[in-house]
Amino acid sequence: MDNDEEEVEQMELMHAFVALQYLVASINFACAVFVVIMHVVLENPRPRFTIARSPHPFRIQLDNLNKLFKGNESDCFDQIRLTKAAFMML
Repeated sequence: MDNDEEEVEQMELMHAFVALQYLVASINFACAVFVVIMHVVLENPRPRFTIARSPHPFRIQLDNLNKLFKGNESDCFDQIRLTKAAFMML
């Protein structure tokens, strides 16, 4: 009877050991995947978007406004973005 109880305890201990090995292997795999991903991300740093860096970022808009306010009538007509029908309704 004692042998049966010892065998049961050994089997339970063996199952616990196998479960612990599986858990450690899973954690090890997750860490390895994380290290590979971080290596790939940090090896090739690329900007996600590019921002136009200039001393006058709004120069085009200011030029268009100056053309409207200080320009002649033909410049103003060039800036109108209406169809002929919509313009005639004004």
